[in-house]
This record gives sequence, structure tokens and C-alpha cells, in this order.
Amino acid sequence: MRKDFRHFRTDKIQGIVPLDSRYSESRLVLLNKWRMKEGIGPEKEY
Repeated sequence: MRKDFRHFRTDKIQGIVPLDSRYSESRLVLLNKWRMKEGIGPEKEY
């Protein structure tokens, strides 16, 4: 599960710790991978 997309309820988050690490891929690449996994067709970028 660690290498998968996860969803969090923001009302249940009690704290956050900022890290220096970054995502390994761009936002657009990750968004497109998530859309494919969820069966969501390609859409225009805004």
C-alpha cells in the first residue's frame, strides 16, 4: 500500500511534519497515473 495512491480525511488529521523530500514525479504525471488507476478518462488541464 505504501507505493499506491491514498486518500485522507482532512478532518481526522491531527498533525503534520514537513519533510525535505519531494515527489519523484511531476504533479501532472502523478495526476494522470491516478486518473488511469481510478478509471477516469483524460481531461483538459486547467
